[in-house]
Amino acid sequence: MTPKDWEVAMSWSGEATAARGRRVLALLLVLGLGVLAGCTNTPPPPLVTPAPTTSSPPPKQESLNEVVVGVDQVSGGYNPHTLADESTVTTALSSLLLPSVFRPGSDGNPVLDRSLMDSAEVSSAEPFTVTYAIKREATWSDSAPIAAEDFVYLWQRMRAEPGTVDPAGYRLISDISSREGGKIVVVTFAKPYPGWRSLFANLLPAHLLKDAPGGWANALADGFPAVGGPFAVRTLDRGRGEIVLERNDRYWGRAVVPERVTLRRASQPEVVTALGTGDNQVAVLRADAITTRLLADLTTAAQSTTASSSGPAGPTSPTGTTGTGPTGTGATGTDPAGADPAGTDPAGPSSGAPTSTRPATPPTTATVPRPEVAQLLLRPASPRLADVRVRAAVAAALDRDALIAVGTGSGPSAQLRADAQVLLPSRPGYAATLPAGAPPAAPDPARTEQLLGESGFTRQDDTWTRQDTPLKLVVAAPAESAQYVSIAGQVQRQLTQAGIQVELRTPPGKQLYEQLQGEQAPEVAPSSTPARPTGDAGTEPPSRTGDADAVDIAVVPRLDNGDPAATLADTFGCASALPDGTTAVPANLAGFCDRALQPAIDAALTGQRPLADVLAELEPALWQQFVAIPLFQVADTLAVLPDEVSGVSEGAPLAGVFSTATQWRRQGR
Repeated sequence: MTPKDWEVAMSWSGEATAARGRRVLALLLVLGLGVLAGCTNTPPPPLVTPAPTTSSPPPKQESLNEVVVGVDQVSGGYNPHTLADESTVTTALSSLLLPSVFRPGSDGNPVLDRSLMDSAEVSSAEPFTVTYAIKREATWSDSAPIAAEDFVYLWQRMRAEPGTVDPAGYRLISDISSREGGKIVVVTFAKPYPGWRSLFANLLPAHLLKDAPGGWANALADGFPAVGGPFAVRTLDRGRGEIVLERNDRYWGRAVVPERVTLRRASQPEVVTALGTGDNQVAVLRADAITTRLLADLTTAAQSTTASSSGPAGPTSPTGTTGTGPTGTGATGTDPAGADPAGTDPAGPSSGAPTSTRPATPPTTATVPRPEVAQLLLRPASPRLADVRVRAAVAAALDRDALIAVGTGSGPSAQLRADAQVLLPSRPGYAATLPAGAPPAAPDPARTEQLLGESGFTRQDDTWTRQDTPLKLVVAAPAESAQYVSIAGQVQRQLTQAGIQVELRTPPGKQLYEQLQGEQAPEVAPSSTPARPTGDAGTEPPSRTGDADAVDIAVVPRLDNGDPAATLADTFGCASALPDGTTAVPANLAGFCDRALQPAIDAALTGQRPLADVLAELEPALWQQFVAIPLFQVADTLAVLPDEVSGVSEGAPLAGVFSTATQWRRQGR
């Protein structure tokens, strides 16, 4: 190799070495940067830019359209046709679960229920006949058709069983026939009956009850074996005090608005507290003065809360509530704009209801009269009161005002004093007929002494006796009614103070009514002259079988089932033969019969005379007999949270609050 070639080779080798050095240096630099990058928080730039992501909120759980009603009792039975089962809850359940041919309209007059019936009309005047056409699709919840057998069953039981509500109209029926598979019902009457529209309300499932153990006595004792209304029973737990109604899936008519209506029993103070927290949206109570005060305090507290948060409270209504109260024709309030409806305590874990909060608006309240009058019966069926003079003496020993105060607890019912023998104070045409200033309007101890003396009694050691036998009366009231038991206790105290011994009995209602209608009195003398005891004056009338155990004074309801003429006949009419020749049970609980009054009673029942004319004639005579001492019309107190529920009102006259339940709606649900 020449020197020149050596120089060239060395030059190439140096350049190669330098190039390798530069590559090594570059590699080291890259590695160094990687190490430095691993020691920092800054991530390397992504190779691919991610697409933007979107998130959707979790599915919203729907709130159940449930209305919770606080009540002070849910005890049964629930047969709306028996006096023993009569209550606010029985009225509520029958109106929602049982089919009725007619229902009270907004003016209180009966209106054909078009969801059940195609028609009902008088088809013949002689004999008086009514033809009913039932909708083909109308069925009980077990798929059995609502048909003629249900009409027949109710007719047969109402005319024969003791303790039924207004049976007089049913006793005029002579025959029921049917055609077209029982969907056309032909009812023939022995006499004309203008009040026929009051019949066949709350039909019962005959196919399940007619052969059931216990028969009529146990009908609906514990529940409803089948229903034929817009609601069905999900739960009926008397032990827990809860009844849950849900939509009837087999109902053929228009679906109801609420998905569930729950009745919850508690004491009256507890019901008011639950209303204040929003756990109850409605309350229906037999309120006394204390409960009325609690509701007023709840209103005041709500007004104060509203005033402190949003300014002065609105005007106060005469009942002590703010805003628009329930009315007989409209709904109660609407959800205020921008207000979030408060939740309710759920009936179960599946309801999805939010936690309860205090309502923003105070409750509205209203008094809702029931078709019921609390009364005393001084029973001629008892030998001790067979003499009208003794009945008058007992009446003179009673302080009627005090009895009303005790029975009503000085609550809203005290404003519905029943001062007539037949018509309810809330009925159109009502007028007081009670003789003023004399028994039973006011006590008169001197009158008691005079009349008992005329009847052969003398007072010894503060006790009235006759032939060394003390005057001892049996006072009875149905055990299920605390209201009536309290009245009976007050009667006992008043008579004891007057020197009349009293035994207080509180048998079960069914037992009491069976006993009352099993005891009959001999017919009294014509009412144009004072009735006197059988036999010589001053001696005990002849005894009758069972007299020793007879009830002398009964504290019981007088019910109006839609026809006041039937109420007159059922309260004061004589027992008579049925159209088929069989004998009816005694027509009234007092065992009272005055043949001089009977023609007028029959004329009112059959439309031969206007009821108003008959009452103008009979009421004075009935007061003179001292058989019935009416006290007051029973009323419920309705309280509603307008922020929580709409559609709640008093309902049609005498129909009750729950007659509007098909339209109740929780606000915002």
